[in-house]
Amino acid sequence: MSYQPPPYNDAEEMRDRRSESLDTRDQSTSTDHDFPSYRKLFIQMSGAPGSGKSSMAKLLASAIDGIVIDHDILRSSFLDADIPFHQAAKHAYDLQWRLAEDFIKQGVAHSIIIDSTCNYLEVLNRVSFLAAQHNFT
Repeated sequence: MSYQPPPYNDAEEMRDRRSESLDTRDQSTSTDHDFPSYRKLFIQMSGAPGSGKSSMAKLLASAIDGIVIDHDILRSSFLDADIPFHQAAKHAYDLQWRLAEDFIKQGVAHSIIIDSTCNYLEVLNRVSFLAAQHNFT
């Protein structure tokens, strides 16, 4: 079943419905979200630099009891140690996987969100492997 946007007759109706939705959400409990609390999610953000991945990852993390592993922070710390860029990126990817696995084993959060550009098939394969290995969706 794919997402179908609600039919709106005009922009004013769309604003009214959105306001009603927000008003209703404000009255709900913090457990009212689309994801059951038992569902463990492993999410790999993907997109160009500056596209909003980090902002979305942080918002998503608070909504689903997740933890964000920020590739840029990891890479920056390697670059600060004068490690060449291509090596720093490789080390950052390796460290993000190790952190993800460690957080999973510790039970730190229900969900793990990897915040990186995800430019390589190897990244997706690694996410899929870790998710399957630890029964994450």
